[in-house]
Amino acid sequence: MCSSGSGGTNGGGGGAGDPNSTAVNVDIKTDSLRKKFPCVYELLLNISSHPQLCSFLEPFIKCGPQGVNPDLTWYDKPDLAWNDVGATQYAATQTGLDGSTVSSNIYLNTNMLKNSSPALVATTMIHEMVHAYLNSVSTFSGYGVVADDTKPILERLNSFATVAETTNGQDHLTMLSTYVGTIAYVVGLNDGNRMSKENYFKLVIGCLYNDTGKTPSIAFNSEFDCLLTKLNTENNMSITMDNASQMVSSQKRVPLNQRTKCLQ
Repeated sequence: MCSSGSGGTNGGGGGAGDPNSTAVNVDIKTDSLRKKFPCVYELLLNISSHPQLCSFLEPFIKCGPQGVNPDLTWYDKPDLAWNDVGATQYAATQTGLDGSTVSSNIYLNTNMLKNSSPALVATTMIHEMVHAYLNSVSTFSGYGVVADDTKPILERLNSFATVAETTNGQDHLTMLSTYVGTIAYVVGLNDGNRMSKENYFKLVIGCLYNDTGKTPSIAFNSEFDCLLTKLNTENNMSITMDNASQMVSSQKRVPLNQRTKCLQ
């Protein structure tokens, strides 16, 4: 879940991935998104074509154990929280409530699609892709299917589960430790790198300080601060939760000529 206000927004750590790797083709099920927001659909296709996102999308183009074929289905949703003051929920990812499916439905806040910058929309999309990916990794492991390249991810998820109260918080700590650089890199490319690298990092991190939708626990705070300090040191940046949240807010409601093109 990507939200802000009473506790959070969207993000992940690490490098930008291998720019020379081969992109994958994913059958994106867009439902209401393609019909109502064709330019947002095009943005989704563009970011999904980046080789750096292959690891997040591969589970949704390969057959899983016993013929399980995961889907990633996108919708717009008008009733997600959207407030000038207070909590805003930019998107939500819903997975199988019984933990038995690798498929996910992703809901993007309709108000965000109408009012926000393409950079924030793209950041939110990739953030939710990572939620869906982490769910697929966890669920496949429950079937006893664990690829070598996902073992470190499972270890991180299991480790962060000890300090996060929810899978949402667990995912966010995993993103902060591993995926911020990848997300920021792809968003910057799609945005023409009109902002600095640090500002794209802020956009990603601004949506991560979120565990249960309320004030994060002391344990979550401590782990988050440690990971953010490490990321700042490795990238020579000075990102705080305050300036990251301010960056997200600055992209939440932008002038008409800065929104996605089909809404201008």
